[in-house]
Amino acid sequence: MYRILAAIIMTGLVAVPAADATELVFDLAGGGFSESYGDRADSFVDGDFFYGNYLGWTPNVSVEYIEDAGTSWSVEGGGYGTLDNVLVLHGTELDEEYTFTIKLRADPGYLVALKEFKLATVYTSGFDDIKYNVMNAHGQIVAGNSTLTLGLSPEIVSMGSAPILSREFQINVKFVTSAGLAPIGIDDLYFGQVKRRGYELGQVKSGSSEESSWSDVKGLFR
Repeated sequence: MYRILAAIIMTGLVAVPAADATELVFDLAGGGFSESYGDRADSFVDGDFFYGNYLGWTPNVSVEYIEDAGTSWSVEGGGYGTLDNVLVLHGTELDEEYTFTIKLRADPGYLVALKEFKLATVYTSGFDDIKYNVMNAHGQIVAGNSTLTLGLSPEIVSMGSAPILSREFQINVKFVTSAGLAPIGIDDLYFGQVKRRGYELGQVKSGSSEESSWSDVKGLFR
């Protein structure tokens, strides 16, 4: 009996696929930022786009940038903590509240595996109106939902020791413009894709949530 159980466990663990991963580093050349950046990334260089990578690519994950009316995106080369080449959203009105969203969506048959991203501000004190969260495909907040800590070091928003999985993630950042600056930048967005199989779908047994850590997915075989 124990030998049979051990064989099942080992087979299950070996069958768990590695999560391919792309890193959006916002290193661009030529004409500046394009909203197709990161969409179905499959190589280190794609035209004027440059990416980081770990273990593979994400050709089955689309990236969408959603911004409020009257705003514009740009990539800034410095001034946001210790980050290089951060993506920022500029608002046209001072002391106005704006929100931007980066949406990661997997093709049918795949899940997005979100690992982490970094946020940084041009301010080091006296500014507390930058808030962020991460929502899954069901509209549930799975990370963040807090105010950005000001300082020279970027705030690393990590999903934990392993990625969390969903058909879709939304990274939402809300800020108030001040002194003509875009106060918040995002960089090093690290996510992967996982091919859906029966044991990954087992995560929905407990109810409405499809999300789980990668270790929990492996835990289905324990």
